[in-house]
Amino acid sequence: ATSARRPTRVGGDDAARCDSDPPPRRVTAVGVRILPMPHGPLSVRDFHVLAGTRTGGWRRASPALRTVDTREMQRFALVPPVDACSVRIVFTSNSAAINLEEDGDEGDHVQIHPSLFCLGLFQIEIM
Repeated sequence: ATSARRPTRVGGDDAARCDSDPPPRRVTAVGVRILPMPHGPLSVRDFHVLAGTRTGGWRRASPALRTVDTREMQRFALVPPVDACSVRIVFTSNSAAINLEEDGDEGDHVQIHPSLFCLGLFQIEIM
């Protein structure tokens, strides 16, 4: 009888090694659902996708992606699709920080409250 192997931790981070079981999965898109502004200042705005390799490394699977203000699931196609042992969504900014950048004048120096470095969302789909 064969047994499915669980991903093995590699190094000090959350990288996972993909052995023969399970095989890599074809990922064609990711979906993100957020709480829109003005109610979701900490909702993720910018992010990108990393695909886990068989050796436990990570490779970039998408360009920088940006959510819009809607409660609906937002789907982002990965072109080309990737074969991945695991998927990591890397959040790089939230709605409040983006609004500060867009509203600020070039000469202004804005003090950013530490809470604005937090990010949140409601749901992620891997398709």
